[in-house]
Amino acid sequence: MRSSCFQDLVSHAATRSQELQSLEGDLQLVVEKDHRVDQKLQEVAAFRSDLERVKLKQGPECQFLKEQVKQLANDKKTLEERNVSLQEKNKSISRKHKCEFLSLLPFL
Repeated sequence: MRSSCFQDLVSHAATRSQELQSLEGDLQLVVEKDHRVDQKLQEVAAFRSDLERVKLKQGPECQFLKEQVKQLANDKKTLEERNVSLQEKNKSISRKHKCEFLSLLPFL
């Protein structure tokens, strides 16, 4: 009977040992994955930090460029209006000179 109990205990201990070894392997995988996740989180944090630094650096420059674009659009509009005005003036002068020229034809 003692021998049977002892064999049961040995068998149970061996089974538990195998289960623990399996769990140890699984735990090692979890630890490795956790380590990789931590590394990735550190990379993400570094990227975010870089992004914020770039935003801070380029923010004023971006605002300046937006203001320049707005000013250039206003300048373009002013120049287009002046161009139309000058074209109308040119047409008027051309008509006037044409009329003057035609009025001089009989004398030629």
